[in-house]
Amino acid sequence: MKARYLLPLHAAVLFMGANSALAQSGSTDVDVLYIERTPRLSFNSSDSTYSTGLPSSGQAMTYLAHIKNWGTSSLIVKYAWMFNGSASGTGTVTIPAGTEVTVPYAWNWNTADNTLEFIADTHNSIAESSEINNNIEIRTNALLVGLWIEKSLYDYFHANQYKLGVGTNSFEDWGQTMVRRWNQMMAAVSPLGPSGPFRDRVSLDKVVVVSDGALPLHGGIAGNNPDSSDRTVDMMWGYPYRAEDCQPGGWFDVKLSGPFYLDYGSIHEMNHARYQIDIYGFDTHETTGTDKRILVTDDRNVRVAGTNLMPFIYWGESLYYGKWADLMGGPNIINAYTTMVWNWKHHKRGVGNMNSPWDIGVFMQDLPTNNYIQFVDQVGKPLSGAQVYVYQSGYEGTSWYGKKFDNVADYTLTADATGTVKLPKNPFGTSIVHTWGHANSVMILKVRYSGQLYFMFQEVTDFNLAYWSGNTVNAYYIRPIDLKSGAPTVGTGSWTAGYYNGTSFNTYVANRQDSDIDFTWTGSPLSGVNPDNFSINWQKDVAFNEGWKTMNVESNSGVQVYIDGRMILNQWDNTSEQTWNVDTYTTGSDNIVVPGRSAKQSERRVMVRFRHTTGDARIKVGFSEKVPTDPVPVNAWRADIYGNTELQGYRLSRVEPKIDFQYGGSDGQLGAADPNLWGSWSTRWTGDWTIEPGAYRFEARCTTGIRIWIGNELVIDQWGNNSDHTFTVDKVIDGNKRIVVEHNAINSDSLVKFSWAMKTAAASGKLALGNFTGAKPSSVEMELRNVGSTAPFETRTVSIGADGSFTLSNVPAKTFNLSVKTGSWLRRTISVNATNGNVSGLSLSLVNGDIVNDNQVNLLDYNELSKAFRSAPGASNWNPSADLNGDLKVDLLDWNILSKNWRLSGDQ
Repeated sequence: MKARYLLPLHAAVLFMGANSALAQSGSTDVDVLYIERTPRLSFNSSDSTYSTGLPSSGQAMTYLAHIKNWGTSSLIVKYAWMFNGSASGTGTVTIPAGTEVTVPYAWNWNTADNTLEFIADTHNSIAESSEINNNIEIRTNALLVGLWIEKSLYDYFHANQYKLGVGTNSFEDWGQTMVRRWNQMMAAVSPLGPSGPFRDRVSLDKVVVVSDGALPLHGGIAGNNPDSSDRTVDMMWGYPYRAEDCQPGGWFDVKLSGPFYLDYGSIHEMNHARYQIDIYGFDTHETTGTDKRILVTDDRNVRVAGTNLMPFIYWGESLYYGKWADLMGGPNIINAYTTMVWNWKHHKRGVGNMNSPWDIGVFMQDLPTNNYIQFVDQVGKPLSGAQVYVYQSGYEGTSWYGKKFDNVADYTLTADATGTVKLPKNPFGTSIVHTWGHANSVMILKVRYSGQLYFMFQEVTDFNLAYWSGNTVNAYYIRPIDLKSGAPTVGTGSWTAGYYNGTSFNTYVANRQDSDIDFTWTGSPLSGVNPDNFSINWQKDVAFNEGWKTMNVESNSGVQVYIDGRMILNQWDNTSEQTWNVDTYTTGSDNIVVPGRSAKQSERRVMVRFRHTTGDARIKVGFSEKVPTDPVPVNAWRADIYGNTELQGYRLSRVEPKIDFQYGGSDGQLGAADPNLWGSWSTRWTGDWTIEPGAYRFEARCTTGIRIWIGNELVIDQWGNNSDHTFTVDKVIDGNKRIVVEHNAINSDSLVKFSWAMKTAAASGKLALGNFTGAKPSSVEMELRNVGSTAPFETRTVSIGADGSFTLSNVPAKTFNLSVKTGSWLRRTISVNATNGNVSGLSLSLVNGDIVNDNQVNLLDYNELSKAFRSAPGASNWNPSADLNGDLKVDLLDWNILSKNWRLSGDQ
């Protein structure tokens, strides 16, 4: 997210107003819609090598910035191109009212991750209703997104997007919101996880507006196949107009909490167009009717589905949810498995761009030649001699990703002394299937050990990740089981640890409870454990708020970290002092049952494995709330949104132009702050604001809790507020300030508004018109100027009393200059400091003699007085400006005034 939001004063003032409208239909707004890559290149849909459709190295390319003027008058717009953060071209473009134009940028292609940004109105010279949509940054090698939309829906988006209050004004702005969130999800995957960094990004490259009822253009489904003839984009989706979608309560109701702000469903479906699979297809269910899908039994020939051996985790029929749940089936994030799938086809185009292409899920066939599963207990001790039964999923035939497990084991194995069994390349079947009626990508493992039975589900994802991580021949997997007896219980208070001699958990020594994992050992870590060549296994149930966390690990040895069986960190071969900070998303209550337990847990099972060879040993592991890292914008807000009311469970950040929201579910309200939220949440807004020195009133209205910092000072602390209140604070500001606003929200009823405005005061004094005895004017013009400026920010006609007294009401509560130039008097400018309230006793004494009104008394004035000398009203040479003393004649008295003030100049 860019900090490209330095607004001019007129825009900043607009955003400060609590009731200011943003991007209203018909109001002036320069909108950068999208950047298109040309020439448009089509990929070959029959090329299974994915080698077509990309520019060749050095090929001349032209990127076109599409800009629209939504206003009613033609505009001349200054613009700039930025390449990899440096200026790379500037200019101006004229955009007629209501018109879209393009601005080109020529560049010779290469495959690097270059950034290209287009910025409109670079000098902030146009007073716009929204500044948030004035720039777009893309990667030059991004995958291209195309959107097709019918005209009435396109018009509806423009007529209503501004009501969300987040600076959007068009369907294209909506598309950019989606693409930004998409790219944020891609960037959030930690490069230290098993997936490596997410290599691709996406950009909005094409928007096609068609007549109502036109989609699909060439057959298929309006959403999936808006234009089946187009091969120039990598993903496409269509949006037909339906009147019912655009009504209150409809699909595109004007809500921040719904698809009119951000449609995660569109991202999900276009991921399918990029050959991604549904992660929820790994979920396993037991039908509650007569069609029982899991026939596996215990040793008494009793079906285990729904018993303590295989408990239901949701709705009385769900037994298992995919371990890598994300946008493709779970929370709106991208997890490690989906990342690796994207990277599988990095920087390659085709063979399809519509949902769904023939290569969807083809990557699931990537399996190591030999697969070894090691079964261990709570402290990592191997389950030597365990009997293992493997049940493959058969054809179910009545639902998507249907699974049916009979009671006949496809493999019967016995674990060796290390608790390990060997499986072939594909223990799931002849090939991996993930489609309607059949998903054999999950198998059931039954483990018999020490007279007890344990059941668990095994996904193909572990096999794929091992293969993509380089283990194409031999791959090893750890499956911990909570034994019902003979091992300590894993809890939430401390870490259950098993200590071993040998770096591969060779010889078990002892177990203990460790309050924290924070050790530096210069010798043996525990009695009986060697000082060198030892290993440790820790497990603990950790309660997380749903959201992003940072896992902080310090170690000089090999370390692995798992959360609910998902490998979060793999530095098993490390031998030097290192620190890793890995961002990971955790839910509050995963629908995963730890094998050996009879119900799902409200905590997450965390496992840390450590091995050390020689010398001092260091290991420290902890979790902290992720700190948002997006830059703080200037004259706008970075909104950091959390999943509970105490700023815990960080979800996302975005830029917002103002704080003026009525959340809630009734008509006219915005729902939750984001589709990724429900129930309650909290927000921290941070902005670096350009504020002119002076006295201000800051005002916050809210129905729930709020805290406000100006600079480092907490000025409003009402975190426990629970009714509609307006809180104000008056404060003298000495210059630009970072302002932080924190707010907790309840979806059903939560209003928050925050604004500020300079206070006003009265300024009074006397105006003396020097060397003047005639009838004094009843009013004069006075200019209010900013300090250091000769241009007025306001000009007033001010009444003057008979004694010269004057009063200006509602002047800004700051230091400014008051300047007067009237008649033949020289300009006089004085400083007024109204910061602390009303000002009195001002004195403006004007010097006479400026007959030609050039703010000087010089030879030009002498010439004019000479021409008018000895004249009176009615005379041919009468010049009232030369009557310096106001006695209706030009004589020696006026000569005396001119002589007295000769060569004087007024203030500038």
